[in-house]
Amino acid sequence: HTQQRLIREAQEKVKAIAGTVLRAERKKVDRGPLWQNILFSWIYKMSFRYVPKLDKNFWVDDKCNSCGICLKVCPAENIEMIDDKPAWLHRCEQCLACIQWCPQEAIQYGEKTVRYPRYHHPEVILEDMREQAKANKV
Repeated sequence: HTQQRLIREAQEKVKAIAGTVLRAERKKVDRGPLWQNILFSWIYKMSFRYVPKLDKNFWVDDKCNSCGICLKVCPAENIEMIDDKPAWLHRCEQCLACIQWCPQEAIQYGEKTVRYPRYHHPEVILEDMREQAKANKV
């Protein structure tokens, strides 16, 4: 299945990179094709300043049970609970952890996410996300 193959390939690549780091080896950085670097660098530079405010398109439907998991997994501390519902503070990093980890699938972005299932890496658990978000706050 494609998803499992991609995860396996990524794990192999991370393992190879970790070995390189542990051995303190120097290697050429894999930068991909020049045209891609130019195009994506330009897109990044043009859009970067708008990213934090893209959270204006997040909303919560009536399935929200005020569990606060979205608040706990947000690495940017961009969510606060107002009247027991998440509210975004316009410093979003667009990681989408709030959407993917909401157990009720109550957080939406725009009009399309209502129709899509949520996803997170099968080997990552909620506690991992909470610990990572806490580590970012230090």
